[in-house]
Amino acid sequence: MSASNTFLKSKNKSIQYRRCSTDKGAFLSVVVIVFLCFGLGSQNASAQKNYLFRVQSDHVQAVTDHVERSGGTIRDLIELDTESLVSANGPSRVKSQIRRLDGVLGVADDIEYQGINPALPTILGVDEQAEFPEKTKDDDFFHELQWGHSALNVHGAWKKAKGEGVKVAILDNGIDRDHKDLEPNLRADLSKSFVPGEDWTVGDGFYFNHGTHVAGIIGAADNGYGVIGV
Repeated sequence: MSASNTFLKSKNKSIQYRRCSTDKGAFLSVVVIVFLCFGLGSQNASAQKNYLFRVQSDHVQAVTDHVERSGGTIRDLIELDTESLVSANGPSRVKSQIRRLDGVLGVADDIEYQGINPALPTILGVDEQAEFPEKTKDDDFFHELQWGHSALNVHGAWKKAKGEGVKVAILDNGIDRDHKDLEPNLRADLSKSFVPGEDWTVGDGFYFNHGTHVAGIIGAADNGYGVIGV
């Protein structure tokens, strides 16, 4: 019987096998056994992740102390009236441990999501971009630049429905009721301001208004002007 040694190298360990040959054939005998899965499991258990903890204000110190004792760090702290939001980084065990502490109202993974990364269009003049949309051929001249519709597959959804009859409430800092792209779909009769002394419509002048911006994303009319709402 003859024997030869073979070393298999993994990311973390080297495993030595001995190949033995006999008259009845060849078989492998493991000389050194390393449980790679154990090593990988240990790595995963110690992996650092980001978490959000919603905590009663008088228990924040206990939560932050526990995070730091467990090998984690506090990333941010937002204090509200009776509760606080703690942003932390730590090993996976921290999440289950914090959940059991007094005064903890909620625990969640702090997830960062990267959606579609649109290619920047060739920078042309506004008139050049608006006159002949290259891809959509739509007469709403800025629709070509609405990459969010592609990210959400809005055009595919429009084959089923376009939101006829749907009402969407927007709680924001007012809307330009006279905007050409909003006026056809805006329900002025249902709109109201909850701020004493302020109207729900914005004043005169050209400036950025967040409520108008959000209203356009949702309900800008398909009317041959500007953009189209989702």
